[in-house]
Amino acid sequence: MPEDVRRAKHIRYKMTDKADLGCRDEETDEITGLGSTSGDDREETRHSLGRPPMPISPESSGEDGELRHPIPARTTTPLSLPSPRPLIAKRWTVPSKTFDAEDILTMMKMTMLHEQQRREEDARRREENEKEKERIREEEKQQRDEERREDQQRREHECKWQDQFFEAMRMVMPANIKRHSGKIG
Repeated sequence: MPEDVRRAKHIRYKMTDKADLGCRDEETDEITGLGSTSGDDREETRHSLGRPPMPISPESSGEDGELRHPIPARTTTPLSLPSPRPLIAKRWTVPSKTFDAEDILTMMKMTMLHEQQRREEDARRREENEKEKERIREEEKQQRDEERREDQQRREHECKWQDQFFEAMRMVMPANIKRHSGKIG
């Protein structure tokens, strides 16, 4: 078990075992429940709580080994005094009010008005979306019609060009055939 846990358990045990809520002896150590402590007692107490003994330096101790500056006692708020602030934060709530029939009817009317406004807004949005979709469909239809016209014009132009080419070939071919036919035969 870690040293801190062991020390905390020891302090808790001593607090529950030796604590007196009503009257407390001023010379009793509040943490350990032991009587007033001198330098040696403090070291013994620190050691019993699982803490290492405090080193005493020559400048902090007198010639006879006593501390020049005694360790100040811990001060805690007595349990009988109220804490400076509440331990549990209060929730800020509206005081409860009893509702009468008129309040309930007003609330229902407001809810119905809100729902009606929401439905009207939804219908308006749907109508706008339908108009936008219809506009997009019309644009796509116009674009497809334009592409069809362009394709038809291109095909007609190609057909005219082919007809002109074949007509020119017919005119040229009989003349060549006549010229070549005389030489061959």
